[in-house]
Amino acid sequence: MGYQESFIGGSKTEFYKLEKQIKFLGENHFSNFGVIIPFIITVKKNGTLLGKDGNKFLYVCGERYPQSHIEELLSDENWYEKYDINCIFSEEIIDAVYDDDLIYSGMETKYVSVENFNF
Repeated sequence: MGYQESFIGGSKTEFYKLEKQIKFLGENHFSNFGVIIPFIITVKKNGTLLGKDGNKFLYVCGERYPQSHIEELLSDENWYEKYDINCIFSEEIIDAVYDDDLIYSGMETKYVSVENFNF
């Protein structure tokens, strides 16, 4: 238990598969796990821990357990075989992506851009 922020995603192709599954499950599913998904993060520059330019990630906030157990969060025991995605905890990359502890819609840095996520 505990609060966690993470980036879940990968290449554009894999991200869209992930996004489709998340929208299929719906906002209430994630609320029941104690997590929210406020933003989509798009990588603008190669070399960060988020990978290549164009990679896309969901910014997930809330309960730590489901973020470290993606198969439960996505209601799919075979997610490893279906998706080539990563879950990267924000404390691992915070300094490499943005300069402070705040992420907000419309944010642009040399590394990432941020937009709202809608179910």
